[in-house]
Amino acid sequence: MTPAWNGLTNSDGTGLYHEIIKEIFKTQGLKVKILIQPFKRCLKEVKVGTADLAGGVMPESYSKKFLYAKKPIYVDDIGTLFHKSLLPTWNKIKTIKENLDTTVGPIYLGETIEAGLKFTELKTRKQCLEFLIKKRAKYLVDASNILENILKEKSTTDQNSSLGFEESKMKKTKKTKTLEFNKSDYVIKKLVYRRFHMLFTNNQRGKLIKKSFDQGMKELIKRKSLSKLYKKWKFSKNMPRF
Repeated sequence: MTPAWNGLTNSDGTGLYHEIIKEIFKTQGLKVKILIQPFKRCLKEVKVGTADLAGGVMPESYSKKFLYAKKPIYVDDIGTLFHKSLLPTWNKIKTIKENLDTTVGPIYLGETIEAGLKFTELKTRKQCLEFLIKKRAKYLVDASNILENILKEKSTTDQNSSLGFEESKMKKTKKTKTLEFNKSDYVIKKLVYRRFHMLFTNNQRGKLIKKSFDQGMKELIKRKSLSKLYKKWKFSKNMPRF
């Protein structure tokens, strides 16, 4: 069970995570049923055992509520985009904690950085960027490669790939507003480096599924099949070093 994240867990059943999971259990003669749900719903269902696995998350964020895959499925640098005038006061995670009310980011990102970290979460990256440009927020927290792409693009709209976060059921419109701002006035600073793992129900069934998943990952690593999948979905930079 998973939210629909572009390129990772697409709602049509494709995506990096989906392909890895299907490949793992296919070798064991098992079929995978994929359900798309909001992230909090996924965690709740896995916790009570009505869903078998979800992710990825950082184990340190959720303690002993779940079981976790031995190997991470995704690694990433989390960065912060902000105006250069704020550089003198920048002090990594401490700065974010002191400015939670003026920090924005994608839904659920705060909890993946550190348990209990709650800044303003918005439904789309375009909204996050608008908050920053219009000075409704001082800091924009997101994956570093996403932030880098925002500064590289000649124009930024809600249809740019770098702004794609979670697929939603919101109505699509033909009109696309371009966000204009002086990108040379902004800077990106690394916040944290995180490893994301799949999680399983903390019961006997969960232990068996986790064991099967770990063994399957081991086989894919041994066959050197994983790099092809990460390359296919353009996530080579996010492939863990096994």
